[in-house]
Amino acid sequence: MHVLYRISSNSYKKERLSFATKEYCLSNFIENVLNTSDKMTIIADCVDDKLRQTVNNYEASNIETIHEKLGSNGASFRFQVDFATSLPDEEIILFQEDDYIYKPANWPYQTCTTYHELIREALSFAHYVSFYDHPDKYLSPKFGGNKFITDHGVENTGIFRTRNSHWKYTNSTTCTFATTAKVIKQDQKIWRLFCSGDHPHDFQSFLALGSHGRTLATSLPGKATHTEKPWISPFFDHNLS
Repeated sequence: MHVLYRISSNSYKKERLSFATKEYCLSNFIENVLNTSDKMTIIADCVDDKLRQTVNNYEASNIETIHEKLGSNGASFRFQVDFATSLPDEEIILFQEDDYIYKPANWPYQTCTTYHELIREALSFAHYVSFYDHPDKYLSPKFGGNKFITDHGVENTGIFRTRNSHWKYTNSTTCTFATTAKVIKQDQKIWRLFCSGDHPHDFQSFLALGSHGRTLATSLPGKATHTEKPWISPFFDHNLS
């Protein structure tokens, strides 16, 4: 598995978990997700001196850092896509943003597994995989939920189980997801169409991919969460504050 981790000192102004700094999220990801057999490329876009030092300290035999001045969320995502299309078709790629927190791979089932294995299993059922169970799938559109959810907060979906997790099919997620290089190469025109500006339009991208037969699955429960307070994965941790 090859992780493409985007990190920047700049962020959208949103209410986030107070402890979930860029440094914390990076440390959490490396501790809980990355295996020594995985490769990780940190794409450091316009990082300040403090964050630069933190990122550089993580360099190892399986972790490299690329310093860029791309200047926007959209530009750094397109850099990820370009990088992904240069990799062998069979390579599993995890597109990762810098404002997520992960549980250990065996949470909550206590199985002996890794995130690489979880992704590999799920990609037998879906083209794209995410560990973020987005709360907008349980919220009526009248209150800001996903527009394809019922007024009662119910998503019309399918559930499947792999060896180490339960999953559900869903219509969209954020720009944090896993797939293969082959799929990205085949889908890059759609990604570039909807992510051509400063902001990548992930919702529209996944709807377009779905209309072309692509499937997306997210783990149940979510093993990762966005750090924006209103959008914590359900049941992720009742003590987050």
